[in-house]
Amino acid sequence: MSKTANILLSNIERMGIRNATVSNAYPEVLCDRLAGCFDKVLVDAPCSGEGMFRKDSTAESEWSDEHVKSCAERQLKILNSAKNALKDGGVMVYSTCTFSVEENEGVIGRFLEENPDFKLEDANVNFGRPTLEYARRIFPMDGGEGHFAARLKKSGELYKNSFTENSKKKIDSKIFDFYDSLFIGRPFGENIEVIGDKIIVLPQEYVPYEKLPVLRSGIILGQIVKNRIEPHHSAFMAAKADECVSKVDFDVNSAEIKAFLHGEEVAVDNNIKGYTAVCVNGITVGFGKCSNGRLKNKYPKGLRLL
Repeated sequence: MSKTANILLSNIERMGIRNATVSNAYPEVLCDRLAGCFDKVLVDAPCSGEGMFRKDSTAESEWSDEHVKSCAERQLKILNSAKNALKDGGVMVYSTCTFSVEENEGVIGRFLEENPDFKLEDANVNFGRPTLEYARRIFPMDGGEGHFAARLKKSGELYKNSFTENSKKKIDSKIFDFYDSLFIGRPFGENIEVIGDKIIVLPQEYVPYEKLPVLRSGIILGQIVKNRIEPHHSAFMAAKADECVSKVDFDVNSAEIKAFLHGEEVAVDNNIKGYTAVCVNGITVGFGKCSNGRLKNKYPKGLRLL
């Protein structure tokens, strides 16, 4: 798996996103396997990076006419793969961070010529400046770094997916008891699957990802350790404060939250027991286990402040 995919997974977990799947596959493989699955597709295409010249000297040293041409060919190929994942009536956005006409207007022009079932659509935005009538360019004097974006609409009418949910599989009642002990109303849904020692709550609109390299789909509710289940950090990050059965809420400038983010134990009310969400001004940032007026820290070691 690529370093970028793992960084994306980490960011999604920290942002508390519930309904995401992170995969690392070639566009033609991904879009063929997920043909017609999506209402919207974003193609943030690899480009020659001319917009990065003043920030990244490497981007400038790697630039060449040949690189621009190869990028344009690759971008068109990616677009022609990505279109297959789109439903009829769906929207696909193409973006780059380069000034190159070949990679921007040129690619979009060629794509529209090859795909008459697509049309360029007005995105109803006022940033940057128009090109190709409805596409947008954002130059440095507009507050950008050479960005380009085009919104493409596929002909036809949207329809709703009707995937089979894994929640129809029989799940041990102890898992739901564990779920209910942590969160009110099962906020992530009930589409649960046990994979190895992980208990995963899959997205409600579950797409079958067999034969695809998937880092993660949905969130990790907990981990099976011997004869017990321990909560996972990602579940609390995905939960709102009022969805947690037990919680403590600290001010952003408090000594308690500073200690928690350093991995230290924190003093809490003696009445608070068990696994407890730790919040900062109403926003969940992690969890711990409370006993005898102390919150044992469960904040991941890799995220702790040094």
